[in-house]
Amino acid sequence: MQIEENLKRRLAVKPNADSKVLSVYLGIQPVWETSMGHAVEMLFDTAIASLQKNSDEGDAAPLERTLRLARDAIRQREWKPGGYALFAQDKARGLEIQELGAEVKTQAYWLEKPYLLPWIEALEESKRCGVILADKRRARVLTYRRGSIEEEKDLTAAESTRRFRTTGKDNLKSAFKLERTADLHEVWHLKRVIREAQALEKKHPFTRLMLGGTEESVHELENLLTPDLSAKVAGRFKARVEAQDQELLEHLEELETAADRDSEMRFVESLLKDDRPRPEVTLGLDAVLHHLDRGLVHRLVYSENFKPEGSQCTSCRYLFGPGRLVCGRCNSAVSRVPYLLEEMVRSALLQSGQIEKVRGEAARRLDHEGGTVAILKKKSKR
Repeated sequence: MQIEENLKRRLAVKPNADSKVLSVYLGIQPVWETSMGHAVEMLFDTAIASLQKNSDEGDAAPLERTLRLARDAIRQREWKPGGYALFAQDKARGLEIQELGAEVKTQAYWLEKPYLLPWIEALEESKRCGVILADKRRARVLTYRRGSIEEEKDLTAAESTRRFRTTGKDNLKSAFKLERTADLHEVWHLKRVIREAQALEKKHPFTRLMLGGTEESVHELENLLTPDLSAKVAGRFKARVEAQDQELLEHLEELETAADRDSEMRFVESLLKDDRPRPEVTLGLDAVLHHLDRGLVHRLVYSENFKPEGSQCTSCRYLFGPGRLVCGRCNSAVSRVPYLLEEMVRSALLQSGQIEKVRGEAARRLDHEGGTVAILKKKSKR
């Protein structure tokens, strides 16, 4: 994917104190459609207000030049709802606007290299879900990412048989026959829906499946699902097949949030439940930084409350937690790193590692262990 390639390219950018980078994230809402251009300019001004207020004397002039470059690009672009990242650099006269394909909070940074953590986290949070919405006669097979729905298939039952009840002796046998026929057509209809969901999963792989519609149809769907799809079911909801996207989004976002929190809690508990530490799991900031430096981290996990500051050696580039005055490895000077988590995430991704941010109760549980944990690679470097 182009987004992934662009992200990898920026992850490798080296810091440059002589030419700082403006990184602005814009979360543009659908409700602004009628005055989109003006709304985006106001959003940008809100994001960069703290940068202008807190910039030092030496930074003020290059920051203002970079902001003018960014404003000109914003005015010339036609915007639509979604998440965007803007990167601008004064000396290089370079500017790029990246559509993220995921929701993002509006924020801005003026640093020696692009600030990428909001982009990385937005991609991590925007995993695709499959959705089946069904009743006896109609079904919709959808894909969902946080904040958006894409219609994939709208299916109508091949035949529709009316159910009825009768007490007349002459019609009793026919009523039973029609009832069985109706049941059979419903099963055929739902099996067809399941086949479409399987095809969708091959086309756009998803790790979760949400089932919606009438209570009866959802129950019948669960009985008919293949083992692979059944294992992906993460939530169920009652809704009309004709429901508008906004109604569906409310159901799906609630279910996804609940599924995320449950999954994160089980994951964190699995890492911390043992009285004796497992050799492949390391806890706490200093230990995680040590293994990141050695290239041993397979998966970096951190709490939503984890916002450490630290320092970095100006010579060997080793990362430290707070309170370090000189490098403990080579005795060189250290420089302050206000966004230490950004550097940790960069390091993990550049080593082909994975990251995971946990929230809610899982985050509070992890906070008691220092806010971060790393799962180490199976094979250590020699």
